[in-house]
Amino acid sequence: MNKVILFTIPHLYGGGAERVVTLWASQLAQTKRYDVHILVSGRVPNEYSTDKSVNIDSISATYFDYEKLSLFSKIAKRRALIKRIKPDFIISFLPHIQIQTYIATLGLKTKRIETIRVSPWVIRLNTLNKILFNRCLKSSHKIILQTQEQGDFFCPQIQRKCVVIPNPLDDNYKSISNRHQSKEVVKFMAAGRIVPQKNYSMMINAFSLANKEYPGITLDIFGTGDANELSKLTTQIEDLGLGQNIRFNGRCDNIIDEYLSHDAFLMTSDFEGMPNALLEAMASAMICLSTKCKTGPKDMIDHMKNGFLSPVGDINSFANMIKSIICMPQAERQIMGDAAKRKITDMCSYENTLRHLMNIFE
Repeated sequence: MNKVILFTIPHLYGGGAERVVTLWASQLAQTKRYDVHILVSGRVPNEYSTDKSVNIDSISATYFDYEKLSLFSKIAKRRALIKRIKPDFIISFLPHIQIQTYIATLGLKTKRIETIRVSPWVIRLNTLNKILFNRCLKSSHKIILQTQEQGDFFCPQIQRKCVVIPNPLDDNYKSISNRHQSKEVVKFMAAGRIVPQKNYSMMINAFSLANKEYPGITLDIFGTGDANELSKLTTQIEDLGLGQNIRFNGRCDNIIDEYLSHDAFLMTSDFEGMPNALLEAMASAMICLSTKCKTGPKDMIDHMKNGFLSPVGDINSFANMIKSIICMPQAERQIMGDAAKRKITDMCSYENTLRHLMNIFE
């Protein structure tokens, strides 16, 4: 009899955690060894797709409807669905969902697997939720980390439950082979939610400094997010006179095409978990430059071997590295891009991440 695996997350749109859930759920279902469910708080437009054998259950018809429920109703409905699905294991994503699931499963036999999807040093919870989240982690069966560094935050009792499983790489990236580096580095890109954490303001300022020496370069930014943040960044671009050089492009339905049509990838985050956009750019054999933030990038990029790392918040250093990339000989970029692809496809392959995940269920 197949084991029943339940993933739970607010919704299936937009972010790295949502992408990981749909990939893992689909990959587990395709083994035919598990009955796989995803429990979302509510449905939203433009959800990530899953394998047709994955069951998607929803607390409310839409996420908007879910937000109108009282906390008691959210937990009660969650418990009722969990009792109906009868999972052997629940894998929960994001602290407020993890806390609700912990409360909803009190007295039930199902085993909870918790996940840490961001640098734990920046998780902000009020006093009560901090207590509940700590109990949630201590009472879990296992805790999935993205990097070993994330475990350093926790006490020994929690560390003993931790398992490091990198984010899975979509199989579509396997088909990218022998990428040919362009003669010149002109087209830069970035991808990710438009939120303060990503520090696009720093990226724009650094790009502006590089643009003064190399006025032909362009930067395309893909992603959606905070409208106020987008407005501020758009004003910043206009004030710098870079309206023809830097563009916000919104959501992209085929980001692989963008990785292949651009020359280099930039990321200026103040903190991360294990950034999927950087992972995918490296898997596309792109030249990548990232801040050396907690956590993720320094586990992926070996500085000056398969990419570049810059101190968090250091505009001048980041600008100088952009200029270094522009000046790199084509042959050196080819070697670095190939090394980036090898590192990520080995670390985040379907076989590697799924094997570690399935071991938790044994």
